[in-house]
Amino acid sequence: MDPGKVALRKAALAARAALTPAIRQSAGAALAETGPPAIIRLVPAARILAGYVALRDELDPAPLLAALAASGFRLALPRMTADGLAFHAHEIGDALEKSAFGVAEPPADTPIVAPDVILTPLVAFDRRGNRLGYGKGYYDRAFAAHPQATGIGLAFAAQEVPMVPAEPHDRPLAAILTEAGLVLP
Repeated sequence: MDPGKVALRKAALAARAALTPAIRQSAGAALAETGPPAIIRLVPAARILAGYVALRDELDPAPLLAALAASGFRLALPRMTADGLAFHAHEIGDALEKSAFGVAEPPADTPIVAPDVILTPLVAFDRRGNRLGYGKGYYDRAFAAHPQATGIGLAFAAQEVPMVPAEPHDRPLAAILTEAGLVLP
């Protein structure tokens, strides 16, 4: 593993963990307000949007997903498989189950869909659209499996760094949505 990415990941995770509950709550509310119009402008023909359920101290996309559903988007959530992530149809209020890793995900028998937009959590991002994840490659493989999907990162503005080291398999995001607004590479 790239030692530069390891050090950057550690520093970025510490910065994210230091954010106050008030900042976290206001960030979620800001995304719910500014996110739907920004996503509609960026990807006007999108109908199916894949979100995620926040883990630990990630930016919680639940308010944004509710606002997107109210704007007419069909939602999907990821489920971990042996091959990576499969996106399953999801409606607000649907039951979720815990994976072996403790991640809330749709039941396996929920229909699989092909998203037009994939919202992705991240550890750090830069103004070129590069993202640093947790290092397991789940979203890299999801973007490769769904090349038609527009990748949009969700992050706190504090997660921006000057440069994220990019490797050949890394696909830059089309945008990053933070509580401070939309970052377009």
